[in-house]
Amino acid sequence: MEGYPESVKFLHNNPKWNHTSPILSDIIYVKEEYRAAVENVLEPYLNYYVVNDLEEGMQAIYLLDANQKGKANFFLLDRIDNFKKVEEHQPANTIKSLDVIEVEEKYRHLAEYLLYNVYIAEGEDALEDSNGSTVLEKHGKFVKGKFSLSGGSVGLFEGMEQASLTNMPELLKTAYLQIKGDKNGLQVMHDKDKARMLQFKDWSDEDLSLIKAPALIIAGDKDVVAPVHAVEMAQKIPNAELLILPGVHGFCIGEVCSAKQNSKIPELTVGLIKEFLNT
Repeated sequence: MEGYPESVKFLHNNPKWNHTSPILSDIIYVKEEYRAAVENVLEPYLNYYVVNDLEEGMQAIYLLDANQKGKANFFLLDRIDNFKKVEEHQPANTIKSLDVIEVEEKYRHLAEYLLYNVYIAEGEDALEDSNGSTVLEKHGKFVKGKFSLSGGSVGLFEGMEQASLTNMPELLKTAYLQIKGDKNGLQVMHDKDKARMLQFKDWSDEDLSLIKAPALIIAGDKDVVAPVHAVEMAQKIPNAELLILPGVHGFCIGEVCSAKQNSKIPELTVGLIKEFLNT
């Protein structure tokens, strides 16, 4: 469980308590286009364990205390099952956040407790009409609470906090298992990739200028990294070459989720990489 707090990793697979208890990020699947928005509400709770009752939570706390492994947080399902939601006013031109998630029935009350009065808007129109509801901008730009407003620029990897093996694209999971056949290895790879993205730090211009080895920068014209930024990187690295190809992120190397049947671009890309390495 790379990237998780020490307390969460300690409890994971610990046989001295109900170690099969999930954390919140493992049980709520948010549709990708709304993930950055909903993360604004769920982010403080994503590493909370979901346990059946107070006894299970206290058992875990005693284990953490006895082994000096820090603190953890818990949702108690039996208490949340008694939660009674009160229907609030839905602002115009919004959708319910509960309509863009998937969750097992046993955790439905928990999802309602966290999101029952939270709505998603395309723009700012719904802010004036929120009437105490929480309004999220679809792409994560702002959150309007009853008496508060927060927001600003949206980071490249926002929404990644909610990433779990459950919502990893099936094509990627199938491709990995066809090659490796190791479910535990799939989880390890997922956790490492998630941690790498959440902990990613940008390179400064000075860092780029210190790269002396020849470099080939490859990007798609509709890539996550804008072509203009790829051009800038190539200009900062002294011995860099630049290749921009048509397509979205990963398309030029045949990434399984973006590949097009019978496309010659992956073959072209491989040939150009070989030519670069052999020069």
